[in-house]
Amino acid sequence: MISKSRRLFGFAAPEETTIGLDTAYSTANFRRPETYSGEPLVFITGPAPHFTRRGYVITIENGTLLVSLIGRFGDYPPTDKDGFLGFASELHSDLAYRIIKDGEQLTPIAHHSFVSGAQRHYERMVQRPEGFLVIGDALCRFNPQGMSAAALQAKIFHEVLFEHAGQAQGLGGIAASFFNKAAEFNRTPWDLAASFDFAFPQTRGTRPPGIENRAHYFAALDRLAQGDKEVLRLMTEFFYLVKPLSTLQEEPLRSRVMATNY
Repeated sequence: MISKSRRLFGFAAPEETTIGLDTAYSTANFRRPETYSGEPLVFITGPAPHFTRRGYVITIENGTLLVSLIGRFGDYPPTDKDGFLGFASELHSDLAYRIIKDGEQLTPIAHHSFVSGAQRHYERMVQRPEGFLVIGDALCRFNPQGMSAAALQAKIFHEVLFEHAGQAQGLGGIAASFFNKAAEFNRTPWDLAASFDFAFPQTRGTRPPGIENRAHYFAALDRLAQGDKEVLRLMTEFFYLVKPLSTLQEEPLRSRVMATNY
């Protein structure tokens, strides 16, 4: 959905593209059991649109596991321990439950709702406040790579700042340069998130051309990754924006994805 709205500091506010997600997370840290020697990052999901629940277990510092459970469209993970464990046991795989069921909970269960994603098109503004830059969720908010995207947007800003510092006009025009490059970068994580989100018919927003085919492809890729550690590792690197989108379309991976129940 693209909208035009209010004015900001006397300037027209940027156009926005939004996607209604209705997603919620419950997250807590657990002591890593001595008996657990699995992958440092475990994604647990099921094929969309039949499975709206997801979860992941991440090994972090000091022998700690970060465990996050995700639900959509009203089927949200609880914030009490018994409910949290019950939700984990009912995922497409009960792996997260088996890892943490006897583990020590180290933090309270934090709950976060993610109602909608928004991409603000500052690059399309005809006039903008020259000394005003936006980064992170204020520029492009999507599910779930926000921190990785913000870090790379900061890298883009550093590069643009360095380029302009050596030019005669100094920092003049830096906003246009940054927003154009940031928009080009944001397209990849935004399209990825949209491809997964629009696999669910309940997701609100204008569906871009070809989104159904992309959603089916990523759903098939997701299914393939559940039984293949190398594919799962590749998807993890892509989710954290270490690898480009084209990686997931390369052979022989593409043929394997197309050969699944696509």
